[in-house]
Amino acid sequence: MAGKRVDRTVFHVRSAHEPVLEAVAAYHGISPDRVVLTASTSEGYAWLFKLLCDAGDEVLVPEPSYPLFGYLTALESVRAVPYGMRWDGEWHLDTAALQFSARTRAVVVVSPGNPTGAYLKQEERAALAAACNEHGCALISDEVFADFPAFDDSRRARSAVRYGDVLSFSLSGLSKVAGLPQLKLGWIAAAGPGADEAVRRLELIADTYLSVPTPVQLVAPAILASRGVFQAAVRERLAINRASASSSAHARSWKALPQAAGRALERAAQRRRLERDPLDSAGAQRRGNRAGAAR
Repeated sequence: MAGKRVDRTVFHVRSAHEPVLEAVAAYHGISPDRVVLTASTSEGYAWLFKLLCDAGDEVLVPEPSYPLFGYLTALESVRAVPYGMRWDGEWHLDTAALQFSARTRAVVVVSPGNPTGAYLKQEERAALAAACNEHGCALISDEVFADFPAFDDSRRARSAVRYGDVLSFSLSGLSKVAGLPQLKLGWIAAAGPGADEAVRRLELIADTYLSVPTPVQLVAPAILASRGVFQAAVRERLAINRASASSSAHARSWKALPQAAGRALERAAQRRRLERDPLDSAGAQRRGNRAGAAR
């Protein structure tokens, strides 16, 4: 058998890889051949920046938002260019705020946002897709908190990979979907023009690093199938927290803004400090502790 490749289908053997790809694909409503597994969402970002960017290229990132974008881009020799979110009682993504350049390779959206809690709306996603196509950019959508809406909203966009009008990548993982960051499983889902070639190249990166262990792949389908129990408990706790905040706000004569808008002001200040020195080790430790060790 040395030097020969074994045809697994002869023995009716399935790898651990196949069921988890099918489970993730069903979660997003896409084909399994459009999914690449990672050890975390952060690793997913790193792989996408390797795929899409050369050193010195730019990625547009929202502000306020996840405070580690500066580190994730800097570690890949990529520049993070922030774009402001607009607030008028709720948060909006305004494509006019996107500063495209000849070196822009992708636009990152976080839906729902951290810390704003705002989901990308259908009209915003369509405008963003048009802008990305015009400038030859990919759309990267961080959807780790997508399963925890505070209320129904018919304007809300679906997962970015449910549309085929622009090269899109959706990021998520067990850390937030199932509350199990210690199991270290994330994924990249792809859609749109060029998605097949993008997945082929991402699989080469994945095979180079081999970061996803077999045990978590074996249990992931069952975990995804039972995620509803965990998510229901989280939604119940969030409802209690919102009610408590509203009650406290009324008693103390201050207004509790929807979608965690108050925290956004703090995070925006952190973001500006991050841009000045993205690899400051002390700042990285403080923000890493605050944002959570695993995504």
